[in-house]
Amino acid sequence: MGRRLGEPVARGKRKLSARQSSLVVERGPVLETDMATALTPPVHTAVFAALSMLLLLALAGRTSQLRLRHRIFAGYGGNEQLRRTSRAHGVSFEHLLPALFLLLCLELLGTNRWAIDAFGGAMLAGRLLQVSGFLGGGKPEVALRRGGMAITYTVEGVLAAALLVKALGA
Repeated sequence: MGRRLGEPVARGKRKLSARQSSLVVERGPVLETDMATALTPPVHTAVFAALSMLLLLALAGRTSQLRLRHRIFAGYGGNEQLRRTSRAHGVSFEHLLPALFLLLCLELLGTNRWAIDAFGGAMLAGRLLQVSGFLGGGKPEVALRRGGMAITYTVEGVLAAALLVKALGA
C-alpha cells in the first residue's frame, strides 16, 4: 500500500534520491515546488552571518589588544576605551545572534530574498552605527548610538512580526 521509509520515490520521469524522498511525509508527497524550496540552502542568511562574525571578530580582537596593551585581564581597570570597546562587542553579540536566528527562520520559510537582504543589511548598518558611536568620542557618538539602536530595535521588531505572520500563515 505504501512505500517503506528511505525507499526512493518515483516522481514523473525521474526517481528521487533517498535523501530527497525522505522529505516525503506520511500524509503524502511534498509538492515539487515545496521540495525545491526545502532543498535550497539559506545562502542569504549565511552571507549576513559571515559578515556579522567578521564584525564580532574585529571587536573581540580590539578588546584583546587593549587588554594586552594596558595589562588589564579582568574587568576594565578604569580604562574607558577598554570599557567602550568591550561593551560594543557585547552589545553587538547580544543583538546579532537573535536577529540572525530570526533571519534564518524567515529564509527557511521561503521569504523573498530581497526581504532577507534588506533585513540583514539594515541590521548590520544599525550595528555598525552603534559600534561607531561606542568607539568614537564627543557629541556625535550619542547620535550614532541612538541611530544604531533605533535601526536595530526596528529591524528586530519587524523580523519578529514578519516571522509570526509567515509561520502562522504557512
